[in-house]
Amino acid sequence: MEREVILRNALNVYGHRAQILVAAEECAELAQALLKYTRRDGTVAEIDAAYHVREEMADVQIMLDQLYILFGKPRDWERRKLERLAHRLTQDA
Repeated sequence: MEREVILRNALNVYGHRAQILVAAEECAELAQALLKYTRRDGTVAEIDAAYHVREEMADVQIMLDQLYILFGKPRDWERRKLERLAHRLTQDA
């Protein structure tokens, strides 16, 4: 089945509200995995921590793609944010 068909089916089957909540959950799980990666103290192998980050990144990407279907892509916002970042980088250099 094509990717977009799967994403749209998930939205139709589970509902928009439920998928928005899952997206928030997945973002929180990615944040937790990133924090664990940065706090490695020898108890979790770096490769395992990186694997978990990539797994959560995949979950977040799938949910972001569903959010793009619901809300549209934030191209204007991305452009503005990148311009602001570029400006900050030139000021900090």
